[in-house]
Amino acid sequence: MSDVSFMERLLDGVEVEWTTLGNEGFVEIANSRRKPVKASLRAAGKTPYYGANNVQDYVEGHTHDGEFVLIAEDGSASLERYSCLLYTSDAADE
Repeated sequence: MSDVSFMERLLDGVEVEWTTLGNEGFVEIANSRRKPVKASLRAAGKTPYYGANNVQDYVEGHTHDGEFVLIAEDGSASLERYSCLLYTSDAADE
């Protein structure tokens, strides 16, 4: 077994400047802007509606403008289905 860590193999000599997640110069944690909508109040559409763990529904329109990285807050049943993705609202209604 190799003494090289997974991260060292992944980066393969690339220089990286690490920063603490939540550093306002790097990211904004926007959880306080989240707008949960009850299933009974959602209008059916093409925009994915994300809950705490994955896509819960497809709805008309969107609640946020811009680019966001969505991270599952409650964990996931499997790593293959774990949600962490970039979402841009401009593409929501395509």
